[in-house]
Amino acid sequence: MEARLLSWFSFCVAVDLSTYAASFVFGNTVKNVTLFDSVRISGVPLQNSSRPLEVVGGGTVIVGQDQDEQLGGTDKDQSFNGFIVDMLLTQSLLTVRDMTDYVSCNMDRLRTFTYILDFKNITEDFILGAETVVAEVGDVCRPGRDKRLSVFPEARTNAEANHFCSTLNGYIVTPLSDEENMSLFNEGSQFRDKCTEFDKKNAMWVGVFWDPSARLWKNQITSEEAKFKNFEVEIMPSSNERLCVSAATVSESASTTLQGVWDIESCQREVCTACQFERSLPLKIRGLCAESHFDRSYYIYGTLSFRPVFNGARLSRIEWRDNSTWVLYQMDNPFIRAHMLDSTDTGYPVGVHDYEVIGDKCPGKVQRLKLTSCRGNTFTCGDGECIDISRRCNLELDCDDHSDELNCDTLIIQPGYEKRLPPPKIDSNTPAGVAIDCDILLIRKLDLLSAQLILDVAIKRTWYDSRIHFKNLHSDHNLNQISDPMEIVWYPDLTVVGSDNSHVMSTFYVTKAWGTALLQASPGRRHSHR
Repeated sequence: MEARLLSWFSFCVAVDLSTYAASFVFGNTVKNVTLFDSVRISGVPLQNSSRPLEVVGGGTVIVGQDQDEQLGGTDKDQSFNGFIVDMLLTQSLLTVRDMTDYVSCNMDRLRTFTYILDFKNITEDFILGAETVVAEVGDVCRPGRDKRLSVFPEARTNAEANHFCSTLNGYIVTPLSDEENMSLFNEGSQFRDKCTEFDKKNAMWVGVFWDPSARLWKNQITSEEAKFKNFEVEIMPSSNERLCVSAATVSESASTTLQGVWDIESCQREVCTACQFERSLPLKIRGLCAESHFDRSYYIYGTLSFRPVFNGARLSRIEWRDNSTWVLYQMDNPFIRAHMLDSTDTGYPVGVHDYEVIGDKCPGKVQRLKLTSCRGNTFTCGDGECIDISRRCNLELDCDDHSDELNCDTLIIQPGYEKRLPPPKIDSNTPAGVAIDCDILLIRKLDLLSAQLILDVAIKRTWYDSRIHFKNLHSDHNLNQISDPMEIVWYPDLTVVGSDNSHVMSTFYVTKAWGTALLQASPGRRHSHR
């Protein structure tokens, strides 16, 4: 069974010991299996035993911990870490249709069955483990049940909030129902002491805006008309400017219908931010060595010290500690940790930051790590913003922090490179080849009496040097130029003589033709020089 992290899923298993069969239903998949020697009576496989089949009561059902043997111990690598909102153990065998109804949230007919165990009575019928917490989760069968939101209690304009949420693989919370709006209200009300410092209503941005040209309230994500609106009194503004919307999470009214009421705001106003995450795509941490203990994937959920927690896929976490610094650490060994050196009261670990690392296997006490939501053919700006890789080193400032135009050197010179030495031989006897192309551009003078010929000639030299490599290359060759290449790498010298070794006066000018063949994929690169 393949399950996605931070996504609700349901499954059912029906075991029929009389026919040595089991059915498994998960999503749209139904799998039927035959039980062979996995069920035994007194060490004899069930189907080979002459004893009648009897199911004896009085056993123990352990939920959330793999048990490889009876009364086995616990193992953190085989334990369940998550939320369980329902578990039913029926007295009668369920059909495939019954189980399909359950996993598709069509459970009305199932409620007519008699249950041996039911999570509705969890505190009475179950013995809870030390790490088990009983809390209200909500209806996991509702539409959009996999949405998550996190509150960031710092003052941001609407544009800044949009930008910030995008760096985290999310967007400004856009409630689509009363239930989702109340979730925002309930989550935001926990931060009233922080957010009311700069906004008395503890308001948070909502992903809805006024489009003056269309004269409609629109969804910021889809740019279509907003279907759900929670204004106390909806009005059509007369303003010709774009207006934004906030939701109050402090209310003096006891009526739930007046909680989380929306208000019209200037988009330049600074209020708190709530980011919404629909897909369980993780943030990735880059820059760790292969031997590092730290997780590479992180998800945002939970709160500590009024800051969201970045949870690793297995055993790492990034937390805001002591109101002073972000700490990356191993939960099973807190002595393996890293402190973000440029932590600020309003900053977050997303983007590029330096960390002081303690106890990990990667060399170096200070390491530069990148926590990024960027995927595929994209570049991560210093603040975590994602831009298309083609906009990297294109002589335009595309990142807000201008980091896309930093470290744009094209040529990579390996340690030990010696420009006096020619490229390595192709084999033991064949030196590196140099191809020469000569184009006569202009005949300036032809004097037969004095045997004088003056020409403008373009001479192109092409060779292969496996010792050097390139980065930040573009399909536009004009962006691949190298400053003073002859001062950096070996290049073939050229002497021009007459047909009878007569003297030739020549003046060479370097053109910008470097880079015309730099996009060939090979361990080294072929170079052109005029």
